[in-house]
Amino acid sequence: MRKSALLLFCILTIIIVSSSIFPNPGLNASTDPIAHLTLSTNNVGSRPDVGLFIAQQLFKIGINVDVRIVEWIEFWGTLYSGGISQYDLGYMTLYGVTGDPDPRNCYFEKAEEFNWIGENTEMPYINESNSLILQGSTTLDLIQRQQIYYDWQELYMDKIIQVLPFYVHRKYDVTWSTLQGYDQKWGIANCLPYMEFSELHEGQESLTEFIDFGKNWRNLNPLFMIDEESQKISDLITENLLEISPDEIPMKIGLTTDWVISSDNLISFRIREDAFWNPSYNITANNGSNPVETLPLAIGLKGENSTGTNQQVTAKDAVFTLCCYANPIINERARLYSWIKNVWVDENDKQVFHLLIDGNPNTLELEPYAPVWSLLNVPLMPEFFLNSTTSTVTQTISGMNMTGFDENTVESDVWKFYSYSAFGCGKYMLEYWHRNYETVLKASPYWHGEGIIDGTAQDLDIDTFIIRVIPDGTSAITDFKAGKLDILKTKYKSQIEFVWEDSRFEMHISQDDKMEVLYLNIRRPFVGGDFDYEYLKAEGKTNYTKGVAIRKAICYAIDREEINQMLFDGGSLISNSPIIPIQYYYYTDFPIKYSHNLTKAAEWLIAAGYEIDLPTTTITTTTETTTTSPTTTSSTTNPTSSSSTNEIEALNIVVIFTFLVMVNVFIRRRRKKKE
Repeated sequence: MRKSALLLFCILTIIIVSSSIFPNPGLNASTDPIAHLTLSTNNVGSRPDVGLFIAQQLFKIGINVDVRIVEWIEFWGTLYSGGISQYDLGYMTLYGVTGDPDPRNCYFEKAEEFNWIGENTEMPYINESNSLILQGSTTLDLIQRQQIYYDWQELYMDKIIQVLPFYVHRKYDVTWSTLQGYDQKWGIANCLPYMEFSELHEGQESLTEFIDFGKNWRNLNPLFMIDEESQKISDLITENLLEISPDEIPMKIGLTTDWVISSDNLISFRIREDAFWNPSYNITANNGSNPVETLPLAIGLKGENSTGTNQQVTAKDAVFTLCCYANPIINERARLYSWIKNVWVDENDKQVFHLLIDGNPNTLELEPYAPVWSLLNVPLMPEFFLNSTTSTVTQTISGMNMTGFDENTVESDVWKFYSYSAFGCGKYMLEYWHRNYETVLKASPYWHGEGIIDGTAQDLDIDTFIIRVIPDGTSAITDFKAGKLDILKTKYKSQIEFVWEDSRFEMHISQDDKMEVLYLNIRRPFVGGDFDYEYLKAEGKTNYTKGVAIRKAICYAIDREEINQMLFDGGSLISNSPIIPIQYYYYTDFPIKYSHNLTKAAEWLIAAGYEIDLPTTTITTTTETTTTSPTTTSSTTNPTSSSSTNEIEALNIVVIFTFLVMVNVFIRRRRKKKE
């Protein structure tokens, strides 16, 4: 806080001084900005810095941008409302909702889950976009589906453009060279059966312990997990209904060992017979002094518990899990499972369940749904423990009747208990946890023993898995170097420079599964609004609307490569598609690209009816505070450029602004190194 206050004081002081040295002659009709926009983001990572760079770059084409840094809750809430009355632009991270690129989750007029950019079917080209999206979701042939998504990306980035993709950051994992069997692309939970230490490394006390680190986890119920730490523990204690390889290929290894596709709409799955639920230990009172096997067993809603051998994993658990995901009373994101027309246990075989699929519930006929495989890649939930005997009839999102759930289910003591003392059918069991200190898991003797990487029989040489709470990155680096941690994870290359020429360590690098984007709120005037229904009259551009022309100009004016070099040492991948690059089979880097080009930006603004001469600029910064959250606003203003003297003065101000941004970047980098 002191550094931030000092930086703000320096900025205001320099601006006041520079204003006295270089007086602002004011604005006139010929040099006023063509638009005043607000860009919203939150204070996470480099987002504020990116916002400042965007503001500086857009002013070169006469667009004034106020950058508002708001608290996460306020920022997230405005995304769901589309920021109708507040924001024109927003900088955020787009997460892959599933392992499948299905754009219905975000870029779809009927995407009730997250239509945060305001699409509607009255807009030009939205119906064509929706049609391609639906075709892609119901086409099972991979080659045809790939071409459909290629066509959609081309249409979206040329004729619609509600999102300008920015960066996919790299993930760096560092391990000690004594660790064998770790493969970053498979994830640590899948690698553990293959992992072992060849010898003790510096600072290590046991070959059978693995020490990881992270922040506090929040909720271990798979339906309510929203953080990486909770997901990590879930991956350790339970297994997914269907396993997916790093190449997004469904696997017949794990809990689901086989399936039969009777038609495009009916698939039958078989659950392995040698899997059992781990004991339902109540760890809430354990402080680490009691072995996990001495803890009492918790009892579920149906009055049953698990000892590790009395509750077999069956198709009933699979059906229950899918019904949980598809029921809006239980799951806020149930619309992702609207394609489940019906699901039931085979009447003759308790290890088999059948899944009836309808990819488009709005039509009378049953349609296939290609993303089904990725949406089955979810943690299995124990039916015997979480289901109840209530006779209340509720419906899944597709209207399928079911019993066992009512409005009070998730508020029951059992469901709350499962959120922090969960158990599963996986490799490890929770033994104890101390908030703000550590979580300890023990290898399960009840795990079925098949590794999913190659399907061979495996055991767990790592008997104890410890996750220490270390929110400070500097402390994590220090502890890793001292041998108190067995793995170091970061997104910042500068934090691990010590690794490159040290044979004691091994580096693992991959792309993140998230993408940063600039979204353009088309509900707002100038970037959208009525301009989205007014076609251009300029030659060769009559198929484009005024709103699209303005959005194209914005995209061309932003120099993503410059920001990448200044903030990330050029180490981040610049995406050119609304599909996240990690979904590489469907991602194309060759739709309409928006490389930095001020000439093209001016061309599209002129076509939209604006006079643009790439004016010189000055920058001012203001601060505003609300009763709910601190909000920092940075804005750009354009001086009169009627004389060479004023142009020189403006240039000096730009230099000062650039210097201030770099000071801000420097401080943030120092902070990141500490984190």
